[in-house]
Amino acid sequence: MRDGRVLDELRFNRDVLHKALADPGTSPAALATISKQLIDVCQRIENIETADNVLPASEELTDDAILTDLI
Repeated sequence: MRDGRVLDELRFNRDVLHKALADPGTSPAALATISKQLIDVCQRIENIETADNVLPASEELTDDAILTDLI
């Protein structure tokens, strides 16, 4: 398994980029670069989660999901 700190940093970076993209005060000239960086970071997170078979941060296990796996 990869170092969890890398995923933590990538998620933090994703959140910062997302806030900058949504901020009306962000320069229109910077939007394309921020968008590209945000997509790149999201893809890196997805690749690591897929490779390490880690649940995405937004996905929660429910009792139904656990029971389905057991059946």
